[in-house]
Amino acid sequence: MPSSASSHTTPTYSLRFQRAVADAFIRVVEERYPEAAAWLRQKIAVAESTDAASRKSAYEALAKTIKPEQLTLFLEMDNKLVDMQWRARKIAGITVVNALANAGVMNEDKFEHVISRFKEAGLTSAQVQVKLDEVHTVWPSLTSHPTNPTNFLYSEKGMAIDVLLSHDNTDKQLFTAALRAIRDTPITGTKRTPEEEADELVIFLDMLYASVIQPTQNLQDALLKYGYSDVKLNRPIIEPCVWGPGDGDGNPKMTEPLLSGFCNTLRNAILSRYRDEILAIVSEWKNSGRTREVVMLAGIAGEIDRATASVVQPVAQIKELAASCPPGDSAKVRLQELAMKMEIFGTRFAYIDVRHNAKDLLLTLSRVLAASGKHKSDNTLLRKGMEAQAHEISDLLGNEEWIRSVADLKPESLIHAAVGNPDEEGKTAARILGRLKVIGREPHMFQKLIIAEAKTPAHALAAMLLLKITGSKVAVEGASIDVVPLLESRMDLQAAPKLIDRLARDPIFSKHCRIRGRLITMIAKSDSARLSGAGVQGQQEKAVGKVLALNTDAYGFKACIMLGGGDDQMRGGGRIVESPHVVMRAQAREGGKNTSCIAFTTQGLQNQLLFGAPALAMNFIEGFSAQMLVANARAEGLMPWQPVPQNVNEVQAYLLAKEYFKTAMDAYEAAIGTPANTDKHTHASPERLTIIDYMAGYPSEVIGATNLSSRPLSRKKGNDPIEGRAISLDQHAKHDGAYFTATEGVREALDFLSTQPRYGGLENGKPMSPARHCYCGNKSFRDNLRLLAAVLHQKDYDVAWDKRGGRPSAGELAVLAAEYKPRHYNEPRVYLAHLEVDDFAVARMIYEAITGREAPEAPFTLKSPLETGWPDLAEQMDYRERQSEFGKRMEVTLANHINALKKDKKEIPNELLLQASLAYIIANYAYSAPSFSLTMTDTRKDKFTFSERHEGLQAALVIPAFVAP
Repeated sequence: MPSSASSHTTPTYSLRFQRAVADAFIRVVEERYPEAAAWLRQKIAVAESTDAASRKSAYEALAKTIKPEQLTLFLEMDNKLVDMQWRARKIAGITVVNALANAGVMNEDKFEHVISRFKEAGLTSAQVQVKLDEVHTVWPSLTSHPTNPTNFLYSEKGMAIDVLLSHDNTDKQLFTAALRAIRDTPITGTKRTPEEEADELVIFLDMLYASVIQPTQNLQDALLKYGYSDVKLNRPIIEPCVWGPGDGDGNPKMTEPLLSGFCNTLRNAILSRYRDEILAIVSEWKNSGRTREVVMLAGIAGEIDRATASVVQPVAQIKELAASCPPGDSAKVRLQELAMKMEIFGTRFAYIDVRHNAKDLLLTLSRVLAASGKHKSDNTLLRKGMEAQAHEISDLLGNEEWIRSVADLKPESLIHAAVGNPDEEGKTAARILGRLKVIGREPHMFQKLIIAEAKTPAHALAAMLLLKITGSKVAVEGASIDVVPLLESRMDLQAAPKLIDRLARDPIFSKHCRIRGRLITMIAKSDSARLSGAGVQGQQEKAVGKVLALNTDAYGFKACIMLGGGDDQMRGGGRIVESPHVVMRAQAREGGKNTSCIAFTTQGLQNQLLFGAPALAMNFIEGFSAQMLVANARAEGLMPWQPVPQNVNEVQAYLLAKEYFKTAMDAYEAAIGTPANTDKHTHASPERLTIIDYMAGYPSEVIGATNLSSRPLSRKKGNDPIEGRAISLDQHAKHDGAYFTATEGVREALDFLSTQPRYGGLENGKPMSPARHCYCGNKSFRDNLRLLAAVLHQKDYDVAWDKRGGRPSAGELAVLAAEYKPRHYNEPRVYLAHLEVDDFAVARMIYEAITGREAPEAPFTLKSPLETGWPDLAEQMDYRERQSEFGKRMEVTLANHINALKKDKKEIPNELLLQASLAYIIANYAYSAPSFSLTMTDTRKDKFTFSERHEGLQAALVIPAFVAP
């Protein structure tokens, strides 16, 4: 068996730091709960063992020592212990990245490395200036999401720990007090209110506010070092957006007053930051003899309080003051930095992105047409074909008289009162119309209207017409909001270029885009994967490539892509900074050479991974911006793409990868079948019945209890797990242990590859297999296998079997797997056996693809591919899984107890559901994606060894004194 990095005798800094933080937390627990602290030390001792069988028996024995009345407390403290280790792990990752950079080990996440590459490639100052003017801005949209199963107050206190951990000189008493606050704050609780979600987003924005200066300085220093002193930074390094309360797709809590209140929250928050910085300087200058400057600054502070839509004048005054300060004056730098932050954040702090469903927008417009007397019925527009809809809406966009006639239409007029009929459609239409009126009143606060499930030009045109009706500028100078189609299904992704071309040919829509300078198309992640499986990655990249490769010169605007961060692995902390290369390489394969900015969403726990502390945010901002610069330079032909090995045919590798992704999608869609149309699923296909009955092994009540988002658990009623929200499905499938949604269909795709001709050359004297050839020659395929290797490492079939009657013997497993019949109904244990056998076959094929060697017969596990290909990552994942293992074992016990009660139609006690929820949260750290910054980098593309075990690095990394006993 390939040796895992966990077999190293010397622990890495990350492991040492996690252990130190864990010990500090247990000392705090001991102050109030000595029995719980003693139990946690026992648990940690068990987790340190690398033998799975001994750990399982030790955990079973440990569980028996817990008295029933202690279980809730012990699970909660274990939760917090694992959470503290997770926080230590992500901060340690940033510490190591920075230590590697200081040791001269660079990659394309660092400006110094990228600008040096520009110099080596011979880029002129003019060419670098264009890149900085066009594409270096980081463009995130921060969302609230139910993947964070902790309450707002606990998350807030957890981020305070992140900040303290990221500073070596943190005061020990302050750190201990923060740990006590974590100890005493309940981790679960009621669902978050939209207001709490807004407050949490402001915390992340505060981290960005504290982070933007350093990466900007790093870029300026790199330009100066490599001879680009004449290049100017004309655009900010980040343009933050948020769409928490802006996300009104299927969430009736997102009302007009809430959205209006969110505007005030953001405005008040950022203006108070400016005022506090200004007044701090005023306080320092009061006795310095700078009377004129003090009066001027005090006046600026007053202007800030009155600012609504612009800070242009205060910024100009602050720059004037900074220029008057003598060189070396610390106030000069502070004023310059304040002016920079004011130019970035304005009076809004972040733009608000609003999302609504295409059908709901069309419904709203249909109601408006009826209420205005234009149509006789509420459904007249809805009954028309899409071509007729688009034609009528396009005509109405130019009908200024009619638009003026409905400008004062009250949202409540779209609701019809009727006995016994609550008119839910009318309520939805009224809510949407009211929210769009907020955009019309405060256009400077908003940037995008995102249309979920956009399928036709009529959907986008309806959004534009509604914006115009509600006061927004559309297709005229000053238009300030982008209309963004969001594509989710495989069919929509395939139709993306035609949809964009149709929109670009509409005279009013295209004029609006020319004024905005761009058309943004959003590509979904989680919902696409829910519908079409892991292979949809190939279709997403094809859609991205084709959209970006469109002849934008003919349209008169740029094509931009917004990546939905909903893919489960991204939500947990995958390598988002590699997205620019994936996107721009996809465009290059379609023959395009356009430059483009990339917008993207970040969600749930991922926000804490990226923006939970200034140190994290600085690293991410620089990493994404640097990757954007070099990826666009490559797309434009100014720099070469990373070369493939000489024995690889890159064109054939791409074509093989394309067929691999298509086969995986086909197989996944066939395996999950067609949906259930009723709650009794009488119309579901046999395949879908298999999934429904199989998923019943994990109680949905636990998923519901741990969804603390303000959003509803699902879009649709019923018991069909493939319908509804992808997030619920992901969480359900992961905590089942087998996580079927992540690998279903992959075996068929890899089997297909094995039948293809061997286009690659010799490797170690032998012909390359098709999968090995794909792996060496296509980044998308390589990324897919890396992700699959991480997923296989996460899988725990012992957990899945324990929830379905216990694990069969090896012989029984083979018999059960042989009973599986494609396109038929299969019992849960038969389906599970099929999944496990397929996954082991997949693991062997992935091992062979990444190594070029045949997988050993034994010992070989589902973890072997990751341990071989990415040993640092495997070490980190192994350790975090051992931290969470007791929670997983308790989750099995408690889930089975709940299922037994459900079977007997007995009520589930609240305390039992709470305990199951706590066990779920512990296990969630094992089932989420890796958060360690180094390990998701594909070292094969770099000439550097980018590893935590870099020679000499460990000696340079010392555990901070504030963590020690």
